[in-house]
Amino acid sequence: MAYVNLQNMSAAEKALLQAGIAAAGGDAAMRDTSLPLNRLKSHLLRFGLSPQLPTVMPVVNGFPTVTVGTIGQAPFVGATSVNRYLKDNVGEKWFSMSRGRDAWPYTFTYNGIDYYNGPPGATETTSLAAIGMIHDGRFLGVYSRWNDQVQMIVDGQFVTTPFISLGAGTGAQGKPLVVDFGSSARRSIIYLTRTSGFAGFRIGAGDTLEPLDLSQTPRMSMLSDSYGGSTSRDIPGGGNFGNAAVRLGIYDFSQSPGGGSGYITLGTGGKVFGEASRVAAMVAGSPDLVYVSGGVNDGIPGIGEAAAALFTQLREALPKAVIAVQAPWSPNGENIDSAIQKRDLIFAAARALPGPWVLINSLAGTWENSSGRTGRAGNAPWQTGDGRGVSFTTALDAATAGTLTSGWNGGSGSRKILFDDGSVRDVVMTAGSAAVTWTGAVSHSAGALATAYTSVAGNSRYISDGTHYGSEGNNYGGGSQATALRAAILAIAV
Repeated sequence: MAYVNLQNMSAAEKALLQAGIAAAGGDAAMRDTSLPLNRLKSHLLRFGLSPQLPTVMPVVNGFPTVTVGTIGQAPFVGATSVNRYLKDNVGEKWFSMSRGRDAWPYTFTYNGIDYYNGPPGATETTSLAAIGMIHDGRFLGVYSRWNDQVQMIVDGQFVTTPFISLGAGTGAQGKPLVVDFGSSARRSIIYLTRTSGFAGFRIGAGDTLEPLDLSQTPRMSMLSDSYGGSTSRDIPGGGNFGNAAVRLGIYDFSQSPGGGSGYITLGTGGKVFGEASRVAAMVAGSPDLVYVSGGVNDGIPGIGEAAAALFTQLREALPKAVIAVQAPWSPNGENIDSAIQKRDLIFAAARALPGPWVLINSLAGTWENSSGRTGRAGNAPWQTGDGRGVSFTTALDAATAGTLTSGWNGGSGSRKILFDDGSVRDVVMTAGSAAVTWTGAVSHSAGALATAYTSVAGNSRYISDGTHYGSEGNNYGGGSQATALRAAILAIAV
């Protein structure tokens, strides 16, 4: 965990720190972390000043290496190897787990190994979960189900980028992952996973594994539509919400991302936000912070009443927790008036609650809290425009044509493309085709996103399919959310 260095703080940052401590009632009150608000403030003030993603571990003499292979491979060959599978983790003896060991339900047994899922969000979408441990060996083996997505935060740094996918398989087949750090050392590890069957870890003879207590940091729940089910480049799941949580150093979280759902809309899983099982999943474990984001799938009539009913349930279950509510997304700037009307109804319902609460106005790039304080975060609106991000197979240098990394996933017709050199060119896009030509030479960096749009560019270079954030969009949205949350929570008076 990174702690605040007062010597390197700007005057504005020092003022924010002192304001946060004063709002909590002074240093003595800040040490009383029995209240969720104080737990959050204490953590946010000490975790760091800027909600950035972890950096990537430097490669030293070729290490660390990450290999998806066979669990019997070196260095785990031989009878002296030690297995630490999940079914043996009684009382979280070997590692700690988000929401606790009992929150991870048994899924199936395959080849004599039991598999478990992370804390369920009562939706059809697999959510992101975390495991914390302290390990002193050179090698760490992980056994999980094929197609799982994982990331490790080792001593505050990502082990690799992008996140790791265990690849394809069949049936209930397991897939091993082996990390070679290059040397033995005592390391704090957060294992983030979007899993459909986690079995456990394997360590070498003489190595030890012990829990890194996740409960020492605040707990967070996130209730959303499909925006919570996607990935960032470095984080396997959680969408922009998981991205924001990692930026804030909060790893003990759970999600309920329901595709197509909302305050009054059932979605593909057949459950509105206020459905009993989703609410129960959000309040389980008494989180310090509950983040609710929806409305894009809803109409205007009835949304205010449904939001009020949901917020009342959350407040009754969690009388002291911070409830954060975000405005609906507006992926098309031409429909922003509807999003504003829904935002006003949702926010009115939230303002009627007893505090502490936070409103995240993604349509205006602002925040508000229950103490009446306000501030700005991100470029407003966070998500507008009618375009989607595209990338090219190679860098463009004074080019008048390019090949997309995949076929155009929008409709055929005229578009404009904004390249990363600032040039805008008129093009004709054909559905399913990767070939694009234009008049006038442009340059574009390899791997960078360009934006294809019809009339409103906005921030649409972050949108992958015309509606949802892509990988870079989740980084952008998560950064804006984390910045707003941190500032708004620190500014809440007790």
